[in-house]
Amino acid sequence: LRILLAEDHHINMKVACAVLARCGHKDITLCKDGVEVIENLASLPNGLDSFDLVLMDLHMPRMGGMECTKQIRKLYPDSTVPIVAVTADAVEDSRERCLSNGFSSWISKPFRIEQLEGLLDD
Repeated sequence: LRILLAEDHHINMKVACAVLARCGHKDITLCKDGVEVIENLASLPNGLDSFDLVLMDLHMPRMGGMECTKQIRKLYPDSTVPIVAVTADAVEDSRERCLSNGFSSWISKPFRIEQLEGLLDD
């Protein structure tokens, strides 16, 4: 799978990459904030469809995951690529806000291999 990982915290990024690698996924594009995600997608001929999955941290500098996902869904309305919120906010209200703002799914961090495998199998 081609995965876009948006995460501003270096250690969380390394952990996520290690978990993805343990699941056999090494084609990972890294972005440190939402602005970088939008710029990266704009630079690719297929935009969002260049990826099979987006893992998006909610709390990032310059542009957070919620705003970034809203913009992505406006820019690529026909894309079915799942965007998964990755957050430490493990409350139902956050989950509902994510789903109502364009996210396909939601996992809490630190996420476990089982959670990630469940997402990747869908």
